[in-house]
Amino acid sequence: GDSASAGPQPNHSPAASNPTICEVGGRGIFLPAFGDAEQRWDASTRSLLYGVALLYSFLGMSIVSDIFMGAIESVTSKRKRVRVKSSHGGSRYVTRSVWNSTVAN
Repeated sequence: GDSASAGPQPNHSPAASNPTICEVGGRGIFLPAFGDAEQRWDASTRSLLYGVALLYSFLGMSIVSDIFMGAIESVTSKRKRVRVKSSHGGSRYVTRSVWNSTVAN
């Protein structure tokens, strides 16, 4: 007999027993979030949802980074007035940066 007409042969390779993350039964660290039910969704639907989630996380990261940079700028832009004695016996006030701008940036 011809083995091609007998129908599909079972795949006994190691890859068949260890599904990828995108196949039913596959596992990842975070995804699929909803288990095997999520893996049965259409690939384009999952791609769209994963893309939206990725953009949402980038938006959150940009907000946190912006707040952090604002705090760094306020710390490094601090100035104070210092009284300096002049050579002729008097004194005057000068404004100096608290942080060294080279180190701060």
